[in-house]
Amino acid sequence: ATFIQSIENTFMLSPEARLRQALSDTGECSFGIVAIEAWVINDKKTRLVRPEGSWWRDPFYQPPAQMDEDLCRQSVKKLEDPRAKGYVEAKPVQPGVGLVGQLWAEKTVKNVRSSDQIPSGSVHGLYSESYRSFLFKLKSQTKGKQFIMSYVEESLIWRELQFLLSDPDLIPDNRLRTFIDAGIGRVAGVPFELPNKRGIVLFYAKTETRIESLVDKRNEEFLIRSASLIGSVLALSDSMIASWEAKQDKLAIIEAGRKPPTDIKMNKCFDDVDSNSTTFDSFVDDIEISSNVPDSPHSTNNAELGATRKSPRCLAAPHQRLVMLKDKIFDVHERPQTPPGMHSVDCIWVFVGSFLTLISISYVSEYIPLRGSIPLPPLGAFVTLLYGLTSAPASQPRSAIYGCTIAGCIALALSYIPMNLVNLRISLAASLSISFMAFFGVPHPPAGGLAVYLSTSDYPDWISLLLYFLGALIAIAIAMVVNNLNEKRMYPLYWRLVPTSCCHKKKH
Repeated sequence: ATFIQSIENTFMLSPEARLRQALSDTGECSFGIVAIEAWVINDKKTRLVRPEGSWWRDPFYQPPAQMDEDLCRQSVKKLEDPRAKGYVEAKPVQPGVGLVGQLWAEKTVKNVRSSDQIPSGSVHGLYSESYRSFLFKLKSQTKGKQFIMSYVEESLIWRELQFLLSDPDLIPDNRLRTFIDAGIGRVAGVPFELPNKRGIVLFYAKTETRIESLVDKRNEEFLIRSASLIGSVLALSDSMIASWEAKQDKLAIIEAGRKPPTDIKMNKCFDDVDSNSTTFDSFVDDIEISSNVPDSPHSTNNAELGATRKSPRCLAAPHQRLVMLKDKIFDVHERPQTPPGMHSVDCIWVFVGSFLTLISISYVSEYIPLRGSIPLPPLGAFVTLLYGLTSAPASQPRSAIYGCTIAGCIALALSYIPMNLVNLRISLAASLSISFMAFFGVPHPPAGGLAVYLSTSDYPDWISLLLYFLGALIAIAIAMVVNNLNEKRMYPLYWRLVPTSCCHKKKH
C-alpha cells in the first residue's frame, strides 16, 4: 500500500497497470483473441490464483450472431462485475480442478518437430518463415569446432469449452458454463516458468472464430512469446516492490545522517514538476484499457431465457427413434475432440506410482495370515484411476470407499443364489451395483469389477471384501504421496466421507 501511494506522485506505472497494459497489448495485436487471463501457482504449490489486473477482454467484443445477445452480455458481466447478479468469482483452484486447473495439469503445447540444424536464413527470417514458433536451446556440446543449436517446434492446443463441459471425468465448473453462455467457445493455455513465478496464461476465442486463423504461424508465435512477457511482468511486480522498499531504507539512513549522501546515487525523476502539472491518476486514465462493457438491458427475465432453451421432447414414433439412433451412431457432424496425451515426464510419474502401489499390495497379500488374498484385478483398475485420471470424481476416496461398499454388499447378498444360475447372479450384482452407485453419486468403475469378482464365489466371501478394502487403503495412501510430490497434481481433491444429502434430485 505504501508503494502504491508513493508512485501516485510520479509517472511510474503500478504493477496492476503494467500487467493490464501487457494483456491489452497482447489482445490488440493478436487475431481472434477476445479475452486473456493469467494465473499463478501459490508458494505452497496447492492453488492457482489469479492476481489483480490479470484479466483483459476486448472492449469492442460482440456476441456471436447465433446466440442471444442479452444472455451473452449478462454472462460477460457475471465474469467481470462483482456487483452483477450471479457474479462468478475467479476463486483460487486446485491443480486439475475446473477449466484453469485442467489446462494447468495437462499438456497444453504440443511438439511438432525437432531438429539439430539451424534452418537457412537469418534469425529474423527464421522467425517469420517458420511454420510454428521455435524455442531455441543452446547445447554445450560441440561437434568438431562448431556449436550445435537445437530447436523444438511447438504449436498451441485449442480446446472446445463445450467438449470440456461435457467431459464426465471433470468436476462441473460454473465458470466454464458462464464462458460458454458469453459466446466464448475456445481456449488455449500457455504455461510460463520463471525462477520465482510459475503459472499459465489462457487465451479465449469465440466459437465462430475459424481454427485456421487461430493457428496461423505468426499468431501462435506471438501468443507464446506474449505469455512469457506476461509471466515476466507478474514476476517483476514482487521484485519491484522489494527493490523499492530497499531503496527507501537506504534513503532513510541517508536522511538520518548515518551515511554520506554521496554513497548512494538517487534517481529522482520529475522533481521539478509542480503541483499543478498532470497527475499520475490522469496519466494512468489515458493509458489504461477499460474492461467494462456497455450495460445490457435487464428486461429479460428467467421465463424468457427458459423459453429459448427448452429441452426437446423424446421422440415417440419407433421409426423416429431409429432415425435418431442412426444419426447418433453415424453422426457426420463434428465429434468431441480427443484429449491430448500426457507429457513424457507425467508418464514417468504414472509408471512410478502404479508400480509402487501394485508391488506393495502384492507383497502385503502374500504375508496375510488369512484365507484368500487381496483381489488384484479390481485394484488394477483403481490404480489406473489414481494416476491416469487423478482429478476425476471416480478417483476420489469418497467414491472408492462408498462405491466398493455398495458393490460388495450387493454381490455378497446375491451370492446366496444357486451356482447353476451364476450368470444371473453376476449380471444382477454388477447392474444393481452400478445403478445404486449412480443413485448415490459415487460412481466407481473398479467397484463393478469387484461385484463380478465376488459374485462368482461359491459362498459369501466377506474376507475377500475386507482384503480389498485393505488393498484400496494402501493404494490411496501411496497415491497421496506420489501425486502430491508432483507440482501439477493434487490428491485427493476432497474427502467428504460424510455427505450432507445423498438422496436428493440434482437440478440440471
